[in-house]
Amino acid sequence: MISVRCAMVTQLLRLALVSGFCCLFSGTTAASEQRFAVPADFRFSARLRYEHVSDDLLKDASALSLRSTLSARTTPWNGFTGFAELQNNAVLSQEDFSDGVVNRNTAVIADPDATELNQLWLQYTGVPATRFRLGRQQLVLDNQRFVGNVDFRQNEQTFDAFSVQHKPVSDLTLAWHYLTRVHTVLGEQAPAGDREHHSRLYNLHWNNRATGSVTLYHYDINDQQATERLKTIGMRWQKRIRVDTAAINWALEYAHQRNVNGTGEPAAAYQLAEVGLTWQGLGGALRYEMLGEDNGFGFSTPLATLHGFQGFADRFLSTPGNGLRDMSGKLTFSTGKVQLGLIHHRFRPAAGSGSHGNETDFLLTCSLSDSFDLMVKFADFRGNDFGRQDVRKFWVQLSWTP
Repeated sequence: MISVRCAMVTQLLRLALVSGFCCLFSGTTAASEQRFAVPADFRFSARLRYEHVSDDLLKDASALSLRSTLSARTTPWNGFTGFAELQNNAVLSQEDFSDGVVNRNTAVIADPDATELNQLWLQYTGVPATRFRLGRQQLVLDNQRFVGNVDFRQNEQTFDAFSVQHKPVSDLTLAWHYLTRVHTVLGEQAPAGDREHHSRLYNLHWNNRATGSVTLYHYDINDQQATERLKTIGMRWQKRIRVDTAAINWALEYAHQRNVNGTGEPAAAYQLAEVGLTWQGLGGALRYEMLGEDNGFGFSTPLATLHGFQGFADRFLSTPGNGLRDMSGKLTFSTGKVQLGLIHHRFRPAAGSGSHGNETDFLLTCSLSDSFDLMVKFADFRGNDFGRQDVRKFWVQLSWTP
C-alpha cells in the first residue's frame, strides 16, 4: 500500500514539475495570453579519470572514463527559476571491468557507461526567506555523512524530492525534504540503481561566530526496496578558533538510530570527535568515529557520500555487523595552488575484539589554471581478522570547468 501511495506521489510530482516548466519557459498568463522567452544560463564541464584497482581476491581492474555535464538555469521570473542538467559518463577504455551493473569477475569500478537526466527542478522564492524546490535535485546536507551527492563517482547521486528551506533569521536555516526516489551512482541500468523512497529529512542549522555551528537533524529513511527503515536523530557541533596565524578546528557529533522494521527494533549509536590545527600551510587532525551495533545491526548511512569517510578504498560502504571504530590521523600541506594530504586509519569493531584492518591514503590536488584542476589519489587497505582482503586503488583525474 505504501509503495502504491509513493508511486502516485511521484507521478504527481512529475506532472507538477513538467507543468511548471511549461509555464516558466512559455511565460503565459491567463489574463494576457502573452508569451516570451526566459533567458537561460548554460554551463558545460568535463572530467577525465583513470582508475586502477588491485584486489587480492579478484582480478585487477582499470578504467578510463570521461564525464561531461551540460546544464541550463533560467533567469528568475516572478519568483520562479528552472534548472536542467544532463550528465554522460563515457568509458573510453575497454569495458573489461565490473562496473556495478555488469559483473565481469574483476574488482569493481563503479562508473558504468551511461547518459542520464541528472537534475530537473523548478524553484519558487516568492515567499520571504523561503525557497521551494520540486523535482530531481542535488542534496548535500552538512558534511555529507548522512545525505550527499557522491560527486566523486562519475555518475552523481541525485534525488526526486520536494524541498522547503526557510531562514527566519540570518543565522538559522530550517530545511525539510520529502524523497520519492534516489538515483544512485550506478544509474538506472543497475537493478538497484534507482530506488523508490518514502523518506523525510528534517534539518535545523544554526551558524554563529560565538557559539560555532550547531545542527539538529532527524532522518526517516524509508527505502521501499530495503528491509530496513532507519530513523535517525542527532546533533553536530563544530567551531573554528583563530590564534594569531593558526586555527584550531573542533567537531563533536552524536546520533541515535533505530531500525523500526527490525525484530525488536534494534538501535545503534554514532559518535564523532575531531580536532585539527592549521598553521601557515601546514595542518594536522585527529579523528575518532564510531558506528555502533546492536545484535548484528550496524549503524548505517545509505544516502551519504561514503567515499569521504572511512578511507578512500571504500571497504566499508556497509557497516559490519559488529560495528566499526575508525581512529585516524591526517597531515596536510598547501602552498600556492598545490595541496597534499596523508591519512592513516585504524579500523576496529565497535563491539568485541580484533581488527578490521588499516588503511593509508594519499591525496594531491593542483590548480593548473582557472579552468583546469589535477587530482592524484592513492589508497592502500590492509585487512586483518575478519576476512577483508587487501586492496589498493589509484586515481589520476583532470577536471575542466570553464
